[in-house]
Amino acid sequence: MSDLSRRLLFAPVLLAPALVALMLAGCSTSGTPGTPADPLGQKYDQLSQSLGEPIATGQGSITRNGNVIKIVMNNDTMFPAGDAHIGPTGTQILGTSAMTTVVSVAGVLAEQPQFKVVVNGYSDGTAPSRALVRKGISSSKMLSQKQADAVAAVLTDHGLAPAMVTAQGLGTANPVASNDSAFSRSKNRRIEILVGGS
Repeated sequence: MSDLSRRLLFAPVLLAPALVALMLAGCSTSGTPGTPADPLGQKYDQLSQSLGEPIATGQGSITRNGNVIKIVMNNDTMFPAGDAHIGPTGTQILGTSAMTTVVSVAGVLAEQPQFKVVVNGYSDGTAPSRALVRKGISSSKMLSQKQADAVAAVLTDHGLAPAMVTAQGLGTANPVASNDSAFSRSKNRRIEILVGGS
């Protein structure tokens, strides 16, 4: 048997350990205990668990797209109609008020300065009531800003550093449904909490 024939015959045996090592190097690992390789993934799992009931009942959702987690909560479950504070009259989420839901989000993200949180408020374009206009809220964009500010305030009051959190009212931007019916308008009235790395 020639030297070349011997090398070709034994090449798969000699290359097998190198191929296995190469394949394992491409696999993600959880790292050492307490220091996962994907901290955003760990937060996604924790948030998914804490928001289980609103997700199951269709009152909220959570998704991850690359380096951003998006939590969506229907404004009707967050605020009394046409109002901008989170109060005890809010629809029940997680068996308690919407306040508890936002506080649970804060609990998962607290003491995590590497994350940035953006709270986006959206509206359906319905003209504000006279009562809101008397309060100085003359547009749906202004109302969406007040609602985003209210959610951001709860997050910072419950452990998030103010530098981590930004709130913006986007009014009717980025609709997720038409505004042709009460049901579709309710889909557009929402709060989105975006969580990403700094």
